[in-house]
Amino acid sequence: MSGIGIMEGDTAIVRSVEELGQVSDGTIVAAVNDGGLVVIRKLFREASRVCLQPENQNFPPAYFQDLRLIGELSGIIRGY
Repeated sequence: MSGIGIMEGDTAIVRSVEELGQVSDGTIVAAVNDGGLVVIRKLFREASRVCLQPENQNFPPAYFQDLRLIGELSGIIRGY
């Protein structure tokens, strides 16, 4: 998510969200991808799937029928 100022080494503060319906399109979320890796992406709903859109142009969007959502990004802590 370097495109919006989240850098390697930053610590993400995530507010727990139990259901997909609790977040709006364009919200930055933490979710578990198909490989079991936790990712931080912008969430967008489509007709029959969910898109996780990265802000880093080096990564493609990912599409899911069933998404394991962890929560909504509420802050970042940066160490120097």
